[in-house]
Parts: sequence; C-alpha cells; structure tokens
Amino acid sequence: MKITKSLFFASLGLLLSLAGRPALAQDNGGGGASAGQVRQEVRSLINDLNDPNYDYSKVPERMREVFQDFGAATSSMDPDTARPFRQDLMQQLRPVLEANQQKIQEAMQMAFLKGLQQPMGCSDDEFEAIRPYLQKVVEAYQAAQVFRFGPRNNRGNGNNPQNNAPAPRPHRRKQHPLP
Repeated sequence: MKITKSLFFASLGLLLSLAGRPALAQDNGGGGASAGQVRQEVRSLINDLNDPNYDYSKVPERMREVFQDFGAATSSMDPDTARPFRQDLMQQLRPVLEANQQKIQEAMQMAFLKGLQQPMGCSDDEFEAIRPYLQKVVEAYQAAQVFRFGPRNNRGNGNNPQNNAPAPRPHRRKQHPLP
C-alpha cells in the first residue's frame, strides 16, 4: 500500500511538472490567485472528483492548475498564515485524492503517454499500436523511482528531519587492485 501511495504522489509530482495552460494566477496578469479563489478551485475539484460521471481525462490539467494557484496564493502569504491555509485545504483534498487514486493515476499516465505522441511523430493508429509498450516503460520507470527514493513516510508534518533523512547506504568493501 505504501508503494502504491508513493507511486501516486510521484505521478502527481510528474503531472505538476508538465507544461500546459496558464493557471488562474497567470490569467490574472501574474498577480497571483487569491486565497478565496484557491478555496473555490479546491471545492470545485473535490466536487468534480466525487462525481461518478466526471471525465477523468481532465484531472491532470485541473490538478496542475489548482496546485499552481495554490502555490501562487501561499507564496505571497505570511508563513504563519500560509501554514494553516495549506493544512486546511490539504485536509479537505487528501481524502478525495486517496479515494480516487486509481482513476487519477490512470488519467495522469494517459496524459503523460499522450504527451509523448507528438514528439515521437506518431499517427493515432501508430501510437495506439505502441502505447502498451510505452505504458510498461512508464510503469517500470515509476517503480524504479519509488525504489530509488523509497516509499513516502506519511507520519508527522514533514518538518521532522528524521522523516526526511536519506536511507543509510550499505557499506561497500574497498576494492583492492589485483597483484
């Protein structure tokens, strides 16, 4: 279960790094989204994710926009104000993300794969033929990332250095040259 959650949050990080339509913060002339606008966006996203008829192909772009606006709104806040604001919104959003984790992962993976089609110069038919193989590569890459960085530790608030400490490296024997 921890690996699945780690894959989910690693995929979420990948999604957030993808380029796309400017978020609300950029649409407002770069002035940033207000706290009220971000709350409204999060409520709308939660309602959509809880709707069984929601088109999950829209999830990657929506989440990227929400998190970009979330970051823009909190970057201009006083740290003592930003912390409870972030915690409140994440407490509302996290259960919905976890409940819909599989659907969100599939939508994010499909968006990532579709993003490869144009740079590869594939037609729709060609892309559909190689998509299963690309999907296996992406899944192997995600599994390697979890193995490389380890499963996320969800205990505490993340500010404890022991929670964020890298795993100890195994001791390697010093290699001596052969005579």
